[in-house]
Amino acid sequence: AFAEAGAALGEPHLIDSARRAARFVLDRLVVEGGLRRTWSKGRPSEVGGFLEDHAGLGVGLLSLYSVTGEVEWFEAAVRLGDRIRDDFTTDDGGFAATAAGGEELIVRPRDLTDNPAPSGTASAAELFFRLSQYTGDGGYGLLAERAIRAAGAVAERAPQAAGHTLAVAHSLLRGPRELAVAGAEAAALAAPAFGRYRPHLAVAFTTDPDAGDRVPLLRERFVAGTTLAYVCRDFVCDLPTSEPEELLAQLEAADDGAAR
Repeated sequence: AFAEAGAALGEPHLIDSARRAARFVLDRLVVEGGLRRTWSKGRPSEVGGFLEDHAGLGVGLLSLYSVTGEVEWFEAAVRLGDRIRDDFTTDDGGFAATAAGGEELIVRPRDLTDNPAPSGTASAAELFFRLSQYTGDGGYGLLAERAIRAAGAVAERAPQAAGHTLAVAHSLLRGPRELAVAGAEAAALAAPAFGRYRPHLAVAFTTDPDAGDRVPLLRERFVAGTTLAYVCRDFVCDLPTSEPEELLAQLEAADDGAAR
């Protein structure tokens, strides 16, 4: 929330708050590679993080990456997504609320209801969808679809309890949209993308010519001596532009296409 608000309102101190929150969680609540559930009296609990913890943190880290261009947040989100894939998937293709190898239960519960916060399954779907946008990895897209299917009965029978699930399903149906910006003025050229609500858009910007080695969306985007923006649909991009007005026009066209 701090990251998105800071970008939308042009308030850097809010983005700094997002950084501090992310740094605290990654430094204090990740123990031996696993996320812990709570922090109390100066130390993390022994209880492992649930699906909603891993997925919610991953989504937040991608939001922070999108507004800062700091790759460490993207890479931490990838690790969380891979942990969900490895430890929370079930034999029937859904996702359990608790990790495999945790406390032994008769039945591992599911987290499917968006009320009042997004369910763990809906948050996992959003994380996997957004990871697919940044990486071009269809495997993440398939995991997002699996998560949506797992909550399909809730969405069909009680849609008022599946708001976030349906929002992510909408993004999946209209397809990925990406913005990649590379060059010395990348942050300034990317800034207009945050001027309106674009939940379907993944934003990555960089001044580093080698950033594509770490973030696939930025691969082969850097051209020496200029700053270029690429509006893409599932990694298929329009002609790049260095003009803010042209970039906004391309983004508006992508928004219109997504709405249809």
